Amino acid sequence: MAEKKENKSLFLYTALIFVAAIVIVVISFFSQVNMEKKHNEYLGEEAAKTITEKTAQLSEENLILLETTKNLNEQNTQLIEKNKELTEQKEGLERDIKSDEELYKLFNLIIKKDTDAAQQLFDTISPESFSGEKLAFYEYLKKELNK
Repeated sequence: MAEKKENKSLFLYTALIFVAAIVIVVISFFSQVNMEKKHNEYLGEEAAKTITEKTAQLSEENLILLETTKNLNEQNTQLIEKNKELTEQKEGLERDIKSDEELYKLFNLIIKKDTDAAQQLFDTISPESFSGEKLAFYEYLKKELNK
């Protein structure tokens, strides 16, 4: 009879350990599910995305950035060319203004009858770049100076 009691007692201990193991497994399972849920809530939607989704999104963003960079480089090249053109135009206009001022000074000297100063200024003026009305005015001043 003592053996039966020991067998019963061993059986109860084994059953208790088995039940405890099942309870621990069930608790672990629900704890893991709960932990994953809380972890995803904590990290937000970004953490829930897979690596491939993030890679695809980054690839699209990279393509957009490359296209934007290409467009900006083209615009930059166009602006540089436009800047060169405008600089050349500005320099041409500055030369025109300088020659206009010289012709105006020459005209004033001729009107004031200061022929020596007018002749000196006339010798410094080069009419190669003159055309149209400016050339006609230059010729007129030349005639007036030679009178």
